Amino acid sequence: RLLLLLLALFALGGPTFAGAARRTSTRYVVVWGGAVALTVYMMLLAVGESVVQTQNETVYGGFYLTWILAIGGIALSFPLGVILALGRTSTMPIFRLLSTFYIEFVRGVPLITWLLVAVVVFPILFPLGVDFVGPVQVLLFIALFSAAYLAENVRGGLQAISRGQTEAANALGMTTLQRTVFITLPQALRAVIPALVGQVIAIFKDT
Repeated sequence: RLLLLLLALFALGGPTFAGAARRTSTRYVVVWGGAVALTVYMMLLAVGESVVQTQNETVYGGFYLTWILAIGGIALSFPLGVILALGRTSTMPIFRLLSTFYIEFVRGVPLITWLLVAVVVFPILFPLGVDFVGPVQVLLFIALFSAAYLAENVRGGLQAISRGQTEAANALGMTTLQRTVFITLPQALRAVIPALVGQVIAIFKDT
């Protein structure tokens, strides 16, 4: 299934990235073959037996936990970070002040401190008998921490949009929601793609 998915992606991207030049198409086929070989190798590595002795239930040790925290943290922090960025650039003082306080407060505390709060302090706030399954509280605090940094990246993209875009949307009679969803936010996210990729890498390393 993974190989079929890769084949579909490469086939769809062929006309765009490979073009009509024979040399470029040959390089594209070589890249496809390398991707297939790497995928097969990783699959064989995953199902093979390991000789490394671990004290974990699986032979992968913390590998699964790393991916769960990284992917879950990215998925949860992205929408929250966008909302915080929109709140900080809002013209309504209450939303701007709350978003600014959250972003500055969370960014002013190291991640290791938030993880200690997640493991030690956070469970105390709930009644006895309320237990979290696995690393749920850690995942939650990683997402909350990452959202503050991601919000600043998105805010930079929003500030890069010229005022003429907003004025043009208002002239067309668009509402604030329509202007944000269809005009400003897509351009802002496209402008901060490098920063977002760096943030994803940082989340993965922080786990």
